[in-house]
Amino acid sequence: MEANLDKLKNRLEGKETRIDDIFELVSVMHHRFMKEYGWIPLDEFMKIPLGTFMCLIEHISNDAKAIKNMKGKKHG
Repeated sequence: MEANLDKLKNRLEGKETRIDDIFELVSVMHHRFMKEYGWIPLDEFMKIPLGTFMCLIEHISNDAKAIKNMKGKKHG
């Protein structure tokens, strides 16, 4: 997931942003939110305030890193 987001972020920061990239990003983020929080209708997802959205993304990312670190220590 992180690799996909980084790839999309790099594309979106470029001079030419394709509308397909934006739709793909929304789709990936909506999917990720539903995996974390359960079913979220797309119209409600799109109404999440940007500040809240960014905080939630940060929490999801931090949780994923913590789980990855725990798994690494378990197998290390």
